[in-house]
Amino acid sequence: MKVYEAVADALVSLGYRRAYTIPGTHIYHLNHALGDKVQQTVFRHEMGATFAADAYGRLTGTPGLAIVTAGPGILNGLSGLGQAYAEASPLLYITGEVARGERYGFHGVDDPLAVTYSSIPVAKRVYLVEDPGSIWSVMGEAHYTALSGRRGPVHVSIPYDVLQSEAGEGRLEQRETDGVARCVDVINEGLGDGVRGVLIIGMELYPELAVQLLDLFVDWPYIATVGQIGMGGLRRDRYAGHIEKKFQVHPVAERVLREAEYILAIGIPPDSPEAEQISLLNGDARIDYLRPGESGCMVEKIGGGYHVLAPLREAVDLLSPGRNGLDLDIRGLMEKRLEWARETVYSEKDSMIHQGVAAHMISQLEIDGYTVTCDTGGNEQWIREFIPPIRDVRYLYSGSFGSIGYSLPASIGAYDDWPEVLAVTGDGSLMMSLGELKTVVEHSYNVKIAVFNDSTYGILEMLSRSDIGEEIEGGIGSVDFAKVAEALGMEAMAVDTYEDLEEGLEELMYSTGPFLLDIRCSPEEIPTLLRKNS
Repeated sequence: MKVYEAVADALVSLGYRRAYTIPGTHIYHLNHALGDKVQQTVFRHEMGATFAADAYGRLTGTPGLAIVTAGPGILNGLSGLGQAYAEASPLLYITGEVARGERYGFHGVDDPLAVTYSSIPVAKRVYLVEDPGSIWSVMGEAHYTALSGRRGPVHVSIPYDVLQSEAGEGRLEQRETDGVARCVDVINEGLGDGVRGVLIIGMELYPELAVQLLDLFVDWPYIATVGQIGMGGLRRDRYAGHIEKKFQVHPVAERVLREAEYILAIGIPPDSPEAEQISLLNGDARIDYLRPGESGCMVEKIGGGYHVLAPLREAVDLLSPGRNGLDLDIRGLMEKRLEWARETVYSEKDSMIHQGVAAHMISQLEIDGYTVTCDTGGNEQWIREFIPPIRDVRYLYSGSFGSIGYSLPASIGAYDDWPEVLAVTGDGSLMMSLGELKTVVEHSYNVKIAVFNDSTYGILEMLSRSDIGEEIEGGIGSVDFAKVAEALGMEAMAVDTYEDLEEGLEELMYSTGPFLLDIRCSPEEIPTLLRKNS
């Protein structure tokens, strides 16, 4: 059995059913060996493949699988690895590499190891397979590493000559991803009767545990880091908004944090920007941090609370339920905020489509049950204001890593898990992943795409005005994305009036195949989340 056949067998045995890939000379033997055992989606750029794998891993809790070739293939996919690393998303990155010892070969440079090891800063672990007989243990270990502790991407790089070698007989070791945790008593002590608590769910929380946690703390309001919005389903009476690095705390979340006596932050490092924000808003509350550990457990005293590292699944099972929340009408506060935002954008409504009005109109669509993918930019700020508080959606955003060009490839990864997907993107972001429109068409992904087309990197212009007192030019020119989509075989419509927008949104929702709505909108208005709180 050749190594490429052993890798294919190992992937199937480990439960992989989908791969996001661009076959190339140094890896297509593996693509061939996988055949139809694994559904292979062929992308137009490796960045799109790794973005899709990140989205799949983040939504399902099982590693997304990306397979690309050596050299530029590896390097092109690193944005997706960085994205997965930042958001604690399990991902298995299998790549080709030049033959052992080969200098200046095709897809290589003077140092045969340089390209593979470029992934070290953005991967939990990098395996360069130099012994063909080790492939079985490497595959099992790589899968386990992606899932254990703080989840993340793992890179398995296979030199071309190793890929063609005999693997020999081997056996894939199945390993448990969690051990036994008995160190949550310090947290349970803080959950005593009468404590006015709030739950924060962070990027390191396994998505499959979100529902369990929100059911356990049924009386508590909760705040989510942006990557966790919607993962536990909509709890409209308890969702108190989001926290994002030092960049932003939702006004309702800020109110809740200031009034809490006890804060339980799950999946947030105590040295993170989010933790700093929490402490600044409420230095008197006890704050406990529970995070995933690789094995065993660790308890560290931090200020008035504790930092606990433990196998997360068992630790959550051992938590006592939160009995008392805050004496606040969370839903009322959120509705008041939304009413202020809605009145603000409609008062600014002009002949050119206002992005906030467009986002509000999208929020009124029947999108409960959808996954909504978003790119970094002003369009995402508008969508985040209006959709998560009222719609039962899973919200997938490039988050703290801030990748542009993320939404469209991520919608493909999301579709493989949940085939009701709305991809919201800006024109600058779509330009970076434009080729994946053809991927959507070729594989008949029924993805609905809304493009906020303002002919500029609008968020950069806004932020530069406040940061340096002068606007940095971010114009990118006018693009007719509807015509581009139609040329690639996708139904599309361009709109530049509110009447046409209403019709376009109806077409978008009732389309039976992939559909792109090109919304020609104003670049001028500052998202309400970036303004002073109401």
